[in-house]
Amino acid sequence: FANYMSKFSGYQRLEDTYSPNIFRMAQFVEGVNVKSKGYMNRMGEFDITFNCKPQRFLKSGEIPVTYLEDGNIWNRTDYDSMPLIRVTMTGSGTVGIGDYLIELTDIEDYVDIDCELMDAYKGTINYNPNISFNADSFKIPSGVSGVTFTGAVQAVDITPRYFII
Repeated sequence: FANYMSKFSGYQRLEDTYSPNIFRMAQFVEGVNVKSKGYMNRMGEFDITFNCKPQRFLKSGEIPVTYLEDGNIWNRTDYDSMPLIRVTMTGSGTVGIGDYLIELTDIEDYVDIDCELMDAYKGTINYNPNISFNADSFKIPSGVSGVTFTGAVQAVDITPRYFII
């Protein structure tokens, strides 16, 4: 088990059965110092230490919401989320959520925009030069926000990534 846990680098998804509707992003730090127990030491007990990000991500925030026309999105948490957005289009246009706006130029078929990383791509192709934001970040604010799009945009899929602390 120690070898298995040690092979992961960086943050990984951590889930448990106590909170089935949430997950955390965690790094294995240390542990697996086995204390033998039971008949002929056939059982063991050990502690594992993880370094976790403070957010508890809602699994409901992993479900993409598709917009074929302007609409609303409702962030029921108290925290602004940084979504993953797929914009289907060929050409140029804009996508907005609340006061946040993305301008897209020369997109062919679709582009994925990771708002946490502020990164735009299609598969392995970098689309960052084709994207511009009206702010230093792009978020879904707490509450109800309008979702708008213009130009050649045909559809917008938003995976909201809602979280609580």
